[in-house]
Amino acid sequence: MTLRLALVGCGEHSRGSHAAPLARYAAEHPGEITLAAACDLDIARAEEFRRDFGFQRAYSSLQEMLGREQLDGCVSVMPVGRIGEVAATLLECRIPCVIEKPV
Repeated sequence: MTLRLALVGCGEHSRGSHAAPLARYAAEHPGEITLAAACDLDIARAEEFRRDFGFQRAYSSLQEMLGREQLDGCVSVMPVGRIGEVAATLLECRIPCVIEKPV
């Protein structure tokens, strides 16, 4: 079974701490994970993220992504003011997730 993963929040911290290791793991373990979607309020940043790390699709809306994707897990890297909102949405959808918490 291939796990379909998404990443929400395509900022600088996501690049080095989450996306790069996920992309490396996907390359080293073909068929184990699929980088299904990258989501950011800035669609251009999400598209760049998608291209750079091999995610299949980019979204600027969390709700749209959740409505279109069948996900097995999600990594969420949000500014402090949005952590709770995004985490609650993911958990209400019963998507296992990593919530990057503030320092």
